[in-house]
Amino acid sequence: MKRTLVVLLCAAAMTSCLGSQKALSTPVESLAEKPGPTAGPTRILMEEESPFGKVFVVEEDGLRVLRFDRPDGDNQSELRVGNPNDVPMECIRLAAVALAHMETPRRVLMIGLGGGNFGTLLWNTIDAIEIDAVEINPVVVRAAREFFYLPTDPSYRVHVGDGGEFVQESDARFDLIFIDAYNGDDIPPHLATRDFFSLVKTRLAPEGVAVLNVAVPDEKEAALVGVFTSVFPDTVCYRARKDDNLILVGTCGPSLEAGEVHMRAARLTSELTIPFDLVKEADKRTECSGSIYRSSP
Repeated sequence: MKRTLVVLLCAAAMTSCLGSQKALSTPVESLAEKPGPTAGPTRILMEEESPFGKVFVVEEDGLRVLRFDRPDGDNQSELRVGNPNDVPMECIRLAAVALAHMETPRRVLMIGLGGGNFGTLLWNTIDAIEIDAVEINPVVVRAAREFFYLPTDPSYRVHVGDGGEFVQESDARFDLIFIDAYNGDDIPPHLATRDFFSLVKTRLAPEGVAVLNVAVPDEKEAALVGVFTSVFPDTVCYRARKDDNLILVGTCGPSLEAGEVHMRAARLTSELTIPFDLVKEADKRTECSGSIYRSSP
């Protein structure tokens, strides 16, 4: 069984949380113009070879999804046709719990773009945000732009290249770093080492946050947790109820108590008009030791 592992390296940033006045990157009307079923057979909208295997965009049961290698593979990104406000992927909702561990991020780095679900969520809810996204596969970038309505704006920059090299060469500091460059057994070894996580830590703002999203087999989860916590020892974990995703929140300073996270999550859900209940996601807090722990029902 494959899992998505999300790691949040967190502490409080210095800016305050303000409700977004930015228009949605994709109006509801433009999505409604794209035909898509509410239920029924699968429709393949895109099938294209890439330097890293085939890339598929598929519509089924009202969802538009990005998949790799085969049309019935794991969902890498999801968009609900006709409702861009919805966030159907639990791992994206769980990654957003990072916002309750910090103040509003103003500069974000994404390593691995996919369909851009997490970046687009931040773009639609946080005003005056800048995003740099690094994606090694140019076909994935094209799919995100054509089918997942990736924002086209000078403040949302997409770089085609290796994320590790980008972090190595950049001297910028980011409030939030989101790493989503893993798929099943295909874990880039240079992005899963203590040296890499240590480098990521140096690219964070003094009170910054990083988010790591990895789809890993069970046996690799504990090893990755061990590498991560060797760099960020003060860690809080969350476990997804549906797909058993594991969320690790590793702070550069003392971690927040559950009650404080809940208070912040409730405030953010209202102030940022987040389209789901962050408190519900924060309730998935659990133990942090590989795959032997599970959230309470």
